[in-house]
Amino acid sequence: MVENNTSNKVTITLGVNVGLDYNDLSLPSNGHLFSEYENVPNAPELDDNMIAVRYDGSNWVKAELNNTNNDWYNYDKGEWANAVTVSSSSRSSYLSASAGTVISMDDIETMWVWIPRYSYSIGSVDGTNYYGKKGCYLESNPTLSLPGEIDIRFVSTNIKDRGTAKYVTTSGAESWYTPDAFTFGDTELSGVWVGKFETSSSNPSTTDGGGNTTELDPMIKPNVTSWRMINVSNAFNVSLKMNDDGNRYGFTNNVDTHMMKNSEWAVVTYLSQSKYGKLGNTNFTGSNKEVYQNKSDQYITGCSYGSPSNENTDYGCQYQYNIDINGTGASTTGTIYGVYDMSGNAHEYVMANYNDLVGNSEFVSMPDSIYYDKYTSDNVSNILSHGLVEISGWYGDSSTLVSRQYPWQVRGGVYSDDTKVGIFNYEISNPSIGSPNSNNSFRLVAIIS
Repeated sequence: MVENNTSNKVTITLGVNVGLDYNDLSLPSNGHLFSEYENVPNAPELDDNMIAVRYDGSNWVKAELNNTNNDWYNYDKGEWANAVTVSSSSRSSYLSASAGTVISMDDIETMWVWIPRYSYSIGSVDGTNYYGKKGCYLESNPTLSLPGEIDIRFVSTNIKDRGTAKYVTTSGAESWYTPDAFTFGDTELSGVWVGKFETSSSNPSTTDGGGNTTELDPMIKPNVTSWRMINVSNAFNVSLKMNDDGNRYGFTNNVDTHMMKNSEWAVVTYLSQSKYGKLGNTNFTGSNKEVYQNKSDQYITGCSYGSPSNENTDYGCQYQYNIDINGTGASTTGTIYGVYDMSGNAHEYVMANYNDLVGNSEFVSMPDSIYYDKYTSDNVSNILSHGLVEISGWYGDSSTLVSRQYPWQVRGGVYSDDTKVGIFNYEISNPSIGSPNSNNSFRLVAIIS
């Protein structure tokens, strides 16, 4: 509240600028100057044939592009921006339709969630264990098994923080780091689109939801079998071909689609563990702050067990993605607007590799360096923003780095694993050599340039 204790009129000018430390506020010489940070995410960037959507309680409907009254997204409430692509036969109709038009799931081919560019910092109570801050969302100090809030500030493309990404909470002086995922080659990104669900195929009823082929097309939908038993090179190549000329999705040459990198997985999880994700969702308390596990032994996308990872063996799809709380608890926000299947269902291969060793991936040589995260014994333990050592063991999730023997990273865990499954899970095992595996799927990312 601002009080004017004089008889003179005072004009206050408020400036809102994404990416600046503080908004500029001006007062007359006889007033007081004060500053306040305004944390506003970068607006989602849509390709020409992507359609902004919101959920009306029963269906996905077309949203207002200008986000009037937060009709499309509201990150303060855990409502991350969603968008879809639809079949070629229905595309023109939906593109010309008015806001509020129901978009049939039968017409939807891919579903995406916008992760806006941000910088982050991880707090510590004692200066030794960096488990995040207690903030407003925990009843006790953070621990390894129940970590706290990751501080997030949304930034514009002209901000690229390179601090330590950690601070002691009593000092109040965060040191910010802008995740590597928001730099694509020489381009600074305002955000990235990530697949809302594990990838499925254009023939999900076939064996393993697709198998080891590049002849099928990737899809991103709920309530279907995820695409598994595909090696890393084929998963990589089918992801790239989504924006080929004449592609079925309507993507233009302004879009780069690719298989998710490890660093891109991480930016989803850090945002989830912030006030803008499930941690900040007041419908969940205590251990239920952790993203719920998908225990579907049929690898059905979007399923939820209704609780975090555990040792129970009653596998199945207990709750679908659109069931409030028990179902949406498996998303990264605890709302229907988050990202699903990041805890359980199938292991997910990510484009993260040890020292350019192709293993059994069937790459003849490694792809362009912009499409994968390269780790060596010299850098992997120190690297920031990739969801590795700095969040190791959070919620009891497995944490094993790539190696010469197992050169490909997998994330999230599988439906049948116990308490080690979760969004901070990173593993190496027999599924980590790059070959086809019935437990392994992958996820998609789209970048608009």
